[in-house]
Amino acid sequence: MPTPLRHAAALLALAVAPLAAQSHPQVREGLTVSVGFGAGSAKFTCDVCGTERQTEPTAYFRIGKAYRPNLVLAWEINAWTRTIQDGPEEFSLSLGTGNMLVQWYPRPTSGLFVSAGAGGGGAILDEKSPTPANRLHDESWGFGYQVGTGYDLRLGRNFSVTPFATYFATAGAKFEGTGIQLDGRVLHVGVGATWH
Repeated sequence: MPTPLRHAAALLALAVAPLAAQSHPQVREGLTVSVGFGAGSAKFTCDVCGTERQTEPTAYFRIGKAYRPNLVLAWEINAWTRTIQDGPEEFSLSLGTGNMLVQWYPRPTSGLFVSAGAGGGGAILDEKSPTPANRLHDESWGFGYQVGTGYDLRLGRNFSVTPFATYFATAGAKFEGTGIQLDGRVLHVGVGATWH
C-alpha cells in the first residue's frame, strides 16, 4: 500500500477508536444512503503522466435498501480524479464505476461489513483549454467492479460515521483517440456518513 494510504488508514483508526465504545445499537431497516470522501491510488500510462501510481481525491455515493438486519442491496458510484500539467496545457483525468452492490454484515449486531459489486466503469480525459473548439476530449467505457470493507460507528439511532477501504476497477479502459492506456484500478480509503 502506498505511504499516503497507509498514513490515511492509520489516522482513521486513531480517529474512530474512541467512538466505538459510544456507538448506538446497530439497526438496519428500509432506505440507506451513504456518501464519503478519501484518497485513492491509481496507475495509468500516457506520454505526459508517466507510469507511477498516483494518489488523488476520491468520493463515493451509495443508495440502497436493507432487506435484512445483516444485508443491504444498493447502487454505488465511485470516482477518482487527477489534474495533469504538461507545460502550458492542463488535463483532467477521471476514473469511475457504477455498480450494483451487496453489503453484508457478518454479525448483525456489529457495524463491520464487507461488500462486492459489479456494473459499469470508465474513464474521461479532458483538456482544460480556454478555446472549446480545440479542446481535447476522450473517453472509454466498459465493465466495472468493486470489493470493500468498512465499519458503521453509530453516533445516533439512524446515523453512522463509516471508515472504509474500497478497491474499484474498470476493464478495457483505453482511449482510442489518444492511445492512452489505463490500468483502471483504484484503492481508496476514507470516511463516509451513512443514514440507515
